[in-house]
Amino acid sequence: MFDVCLITFSPTGSSLRVAQAIANGVGEKIQTIDLTAPRLHIRVCQSSLAIIAMPVYAGRVPAVAVERLREISSRGAKAVTVVVYGNRAYEDALLELNDEAADLGFEIVASAAVVAQHSVVGSLATGRPDADDLDSLRVFGQTVKTGIDAGEIHSVVVPGNRPYRDPMTVSVTPLVGDACTGCRLCVTQCPTQAISMLDPKYTDLSKCLMCMRCVSVCPARARSLPDAMQKAMAEKLSPFASVRRENEFF
Repeated sequence: MFDVCLITFSPTGSSLRVAQAIANGVGEKIQTIDLTAPRLHIRVCQSSLAIIAMPVYAGRVPAVAVERLREISSRGAKAVTVVVYGNRAYEDALLELNDEAADLGFEIVASAAVVAQHSVVGSLATGRPDADDLDSLRVFGQTVKTGIDAGEIHSVVVPGNRPYRDPMTVSVTPLVGDACTGCRLCVTQCPTQAISMLDPKYTDLSKCLMCMRCVSVCPARARSLPDAMQKAMAEKLSPFASVRRENEFF
């Protein structure tokens, strides 16, 4: 069994779920580094193999996730890099993640681009990763382990362009409805501490990633994007709703 370190930025849980599925095919997961947490406590990858998984926002990996990844000491570990996207496209995200991981001293032995249900427009890739996806991810993990055991490690080439595309610009934040109980779970769970502890109905636009974590964790379902934004995104992404994109492994 391999010792595996999961390094994930996973506001709504999809990237973590994908990383765990790959780890199930590799070996025993003994360490988790959660880049989603507002304060990073673990800064050293103590395992021989890391699985680094992040979501894709408008063809890039989130800047805050990259900043926190840069705080991790790789200790020369091998790495599987993974980007998780909502059925549209992952564009430069996987290349960007590989560049960052390599700069930190990780030896990239495999990469993947994996489809998950869109965090804003739920009609895209609904229910994914599904059972078939999870099985293919487990098999991918097994393949990685077999290759490492056999010493068959090759350079990984992934799609993307340098310079990377411009990052996403956040123009709105989730709104808070009357159902809000003031529990402040959203405050403690926000990856960038964008939500005010004094007034949880206030979100700092300059800090918000529109990652939808506050929406997903709210027990009262009191948070949501403005209707106009929801409608605009649904219309923009509607051509991709009927397409089943397959996961890509490198």
